[in-house]
Amino acid sequence: QAGVVDHVRRRAEAEAGLSAREQQILERLARGRSVPDIGRELHLSPDTVKTYARRLYEKLAVRNAAEAVAEGMRRGLLD
Repeated sequence: QAGVVDHVRRRAEAEAGLSAREQQILERLARGRSVPDIGRELHLSPDTVKTYARRLYEKLAVRNAAEAVAEGMRRGLLD
């Protein structure tokens, strides 16, 4: 039962959409950028990039960057 509730919560968050910063992170992940590179490009610490990436993964209900990019493409979040 807890798994079902968690799945529903994640799906609701994903349908709410990504923040502008999460979208920026996703776009850079899709271009193959590393966390340190993304941090430098966006003037963020690597830890902050990782936090945004974790939120992004939760919203898309994925486990890693590759899955996030694939899901982002599937949902039309990437060009």
